[in-house]
Amino acid sequence: MSRSALTSGLEWNVKVTAQDNAAILNKFRGTFETYWNSPEFEEYSSLPEQRLKLARALRQENSGAAEPDSLPNFRIRPFPYQQEILDRLAVERSLRGHFRNLVVAATGTGKTVVSAFDYARFAKQFTTLPRLLFVAHREEILRQARATFRHILGEANFGELWVGAEQPVQFEHLFVSVQTFASRLDFFQQTIPRDYYQYLVIDEVHHLAAASYRPILAWFEPTILLGLTATPERADGESILPDFDNTIAAEIRLPEAIARGLLVPFQYFCITDPVDYRNVRWTNGRYAAEDLTNVYTGNDVRVSAILSSHAKLTV
Repeated sequence: MSRSALTSGLEWNVKVTAQDNAAILNKFRGTFETYWNSPEFEEYSSLPEQRLKLARALRQENSGAAEPDSLPNFRIRPFPYQQEILDRLAVERSLRGHFRNLVVAATGTGKTVVSAFDYARFAKQFTTLPRLLFVAHREEILRQARATFRHILGEANFGELWVGAEQPVQFEHLFVSVQTFASRLDFFQQTIPRDYYQYLVIDEVHHLAAASYRPILAWFEPTILLGLTATPERADGESILPDFDNTIAAEIRLPEAIARGLLVPFQYFCITDPVDYRNVRWTNGRYAAEDLTNVYTGNDVRVSAILSSHAKLTV
């Protein structure tokens, strides 16, 4: 059966007798038997394992998983500076025995690409792809990360998402939001062993000091932990280095990235904010969004200050 046959296809009926059109019927019968015995088609029964297999396939289809021929028809290779990072990671592990690695790289230099290449290298030790957990705080980042891993691995159906309405089935290669992890912590602790994931990536790992991130490291014991960030220094002074053997495995900071022509130079201007925040409520460590909206949209003081400064700076 095909989707078009069940939905938009046109159906024609014709009466054919074996006496008058034996050749046509034999061709029909032969074509049917060819399809019926083809390994591309699988027999379905109501057994639990068959129902689970069907559910996985349907969920994968509904999640928009790429078909094998939808992968880009070109190979990604690491840039020289990315290869330098990969080489440093290899040295940290093989010579120094450090398997909790922190990579600091400016935004736009391809931290996710580095993690995918590093995972691909790690996977060469196994006959099947090792179990992966990729944690990020935004759905867009997770989708882009999964697409990157799929491209580099050449596996169009690699990875499942657990964010928003997306739910995984197999959990072997999981791209999960930190919010989902925090809300399903009991599930992870009761269902997934500590050493289940062999390779763990935490994006924007400078958030690691936050309460929602700590359980990730507290529970899982991966073979390799890879933290990615552009800004490891936190405003509150809390250091994340102890979680990574007190070492930055590899780094390429913003000034170096610009100097090497990897990023476009820019100018950054700061202006005084004229808004009075004294009457804005402070709850749960931040300003109340509703109050901020009222302050920002209730008058044109802030917008006028921005436009005025822009006019002066661009003359």
